[in-house]
Amino acid sequence: MVSRQELDAPRRACAARLIFLFFLVVLACFPAAAQEHLSDSARLSAAQKAFDSGLWEEAARLARGPAGQPPELDFLAGLSLAKLQRWPDARLALVSGHRKAPRDPRFLVELAGVDYKQHDFRAAKRELHAALRLAGNDSYTREFLGTLYFLDGNLEAALKYWNPIDKPRLRNVAVLPSPRVDETLLQRAIGFNAPQVLTRQR
Repeated sequence: MVSRQELDAPRRACAARLIFLFFLVVLACFPAAAQEHLSDSARLSAAQKAFDSGLWEEAARLARGPAGQPPELDFLAGLSLAKLQRWPDARLALVSGHRKAPRDPRFLVELAGVDYKQHDFRAAKRELHAALRLAGNDSYTREFLGTLYFLDGNLEAALKYWNPIDKPRLRNVAVLPSPRVDETLLQRAIGFNAPQVLTRQR
């Protein structure tokens, strides 16, 4: 007669196989999103380190991924590709990130930088205006926009964006040829001196 222990051995092996299969199913179903998130986080961290070290190619490689990746990775990919002067690729990465995070003005400011480098000032100004609607107090955006208007020869528009951030400041005021007048009297006669902010009236 076969012992009870011998009969139980196949049952135990079958139960062990079932438990193993159950854990495989659980691992396949549940942590997939968590693993992807960890993978994106690790990739973002590595790409940021590479970018901070000036390894643009490596940063771009690490940050570029599937279409559904987080916008932070798109942003870092765009910055890295811009550093490599790969303007069309940089634009694609930044546009992708902007679609995912339309309320984040950084994408618009960096897109304006790409357009500026490609001499498309009109598109750059359009993106900077959109960025200002999202973050009206950002000094970098205001300075950039003012500079674009200045390059267009539109000083009045440039001052409109520069003056709220106390720019441009006069570095110095020189009168040539130098008059034979007391310096204090000369300063009073001019009406503006460095380092005052240059406004339209001044």
